Formats: sequence, C-alpha cells, structure tokens
Amino acid sequence: MRSFLKTLVLATAFAGSSAFAGTLTTQLHVDNGFVAYLSTSDTETGTAFGAGNNWGAGYVNTATLQAGQDYYLHIFAYDQGGIAGMLGQLSIDDEQHVFANGSQFLMTNAIHWKGNNSGFNGVYGDLTELGGNGAAPWGWQNVSSDTQWIWAGNADLNNQAYFSTKISAVRPAADVPEPASLALLGLGLVGLGLKRRRKA
Repeated sequence: MRSFLKTLVLATAFAGSSAFAGTLTTQLHVDNGFVAYLSTSDTETGTAFGAGNNWGAGYVNTATLQAGQDYYLHIFAYDQGGIAGMLGQLSIDDEQHVFANGSQFLMTNAIHWKGNNSGFNGVYGDLTELGGNGAAPWGWQNVSSDTQWIWAGNADLNNQAYFSTKISAVRPAADVPEPASLALLGLGLVGLGLKRRRKA
C-alpha cells in the first residue's frame, strides 16, 4: 500500500507542475529575418524561443504560457536589402490567455501591434501596413488571407524593427483549482479512510 501511495504522490506532483501551461504558436514570414522573444515586461527583451532568416519559409515556433501571467510577444526583425516586412499569424491553445484583440488568434496588422526602430523599451509607435497577404513583392504565403505585411517606419530605409503585442491572462491562476492540491486533498481523504478502516 505504501508503494502505491508514493507512486500516486509522485504522479500528482508531476501533473500539478504543468497543469496550467498553455502554448503560444507563431507562424512568421519576415523579410529577411527575425528573433521571437516572450517577455513578462514590455521594456525587457525576454527569452528567445524562435528565429528564422528566409521570409518565404514561414517559421513555426512555440512557447509556454503560465496561467495568471501577462506576457509580451517581442519580435526583432531585420532586413538585408530592398523592402522589409513582417507577416504572420499567432494562436494560443488555452482559454486562460488572450491577445490584444481579445481572442486566441491574432494576425499581423497595424491595430494590435506596435513597434519602433530602436529597441524593446516600451516607447512604441504606430506601424505601417504594406499590403495584405499576396501583396508584391512577396506574393501569397501560407497564412490567413487577412494578415497584413507590417513594418516600423519606412520599410525601404529602416533595416531593423522591434514589434510588440500583449498577451493577457484572462484570470489569475488562483481562481482555478490546482490539480495537485485537489489530488493531495484526495490522498488525505483516502489516508483517513484507510486509518478509520484499520481501527474498526
């Protein structure tokens, strides 16, 4: 019986540690390249979780989101000649976070994104929309037809851009029962039941 309880306690601990993790998925085409970061502050770069250097490839990357935590998705984008641009779509696989548009799906546009040409410093301005998916010179990419090519400032002259969009926690993690705590409560009740049965 003891080995069963030990196994149950260990399984509960592992289950509880990742109980509230959601996944952010990004699919980006950046002319010419990018590094994607997830940060808890709009003035700090954050932790890199994806990169690419071929705008036609459409890089898919994922990052983990913890319940109750707000995040900022930061994209450092760079150009290597000619016009610059960023196009993409994002999704979240849980209902505990929403993008700046209030949903679990977001596309590049000048409404829900902000940026600059100087860094992730919290001082961002409006972006330039360069046309929808399919616009010249890039042509059609494998993302939603509603996505917009965007850039900070002049897309022909500014070779670096810093983009930011907020990911908000819908409610604090404390509002949701933690599976590990519930399992431990259940274990305690089982233990009390076994103890009572032995006494009887």
